[in-house]
Amino acid sequence: MLIELHLLTPHAPANLNRDDFGRPKTAYFGGTERGRISSQALKRAIRKSPYVAQRLGDKISTRSLHIPLMIYESLKGDYEGDAEKLERLGIVCEAVANGLGKAEKVNKDDEFALKTSQIVFLTKGEIARLTQFVRETVESDRKLTKSAIKDLSKT
Repeated sequence: MLIELHLLTPHAPANLNRDDFGRPKTAYFGGTERGRISSQALKRAIRKSPYVAQRLGDKISTRSLHIPLMIYESLKGDYEGDAEKLERLGIVCEAVANGLGKAEKVNKDDEFALKTSQIVFLTKGEIARLTQFVRETVESDRKLTKSAIKDLSKT
């Protein structure tokens, strides 16, 4: 036996969901036009809620396409005067991007592909460990051959 329930859930008045033109999204339900709230809007509201933040603390993930770029930007200042280390940093961060997914350039004229093609979820602790890994790899004497870079992507 299949039982299907269609429920109306009241929410506080707000325009949580908007279309491409900034108009509130609507749907006809029960013969009446009603405001529509997508599951994505509800999930975002949950992710951003102070209640969840208070209970999960540092376990809340950063949701971004740009985590390798964030790591690159955070470490770039440490190697400002050293062109070789900056080059290594870019190569290693690009390998990290490939390890997290398919690496893409943020802008066409960028030297390194520091963006992932899909959204990545990492906690602050995971990003800190990844940043430390990148720092250690940049500062090591290990040669960054094509096979070594491929191995980094798998790490």
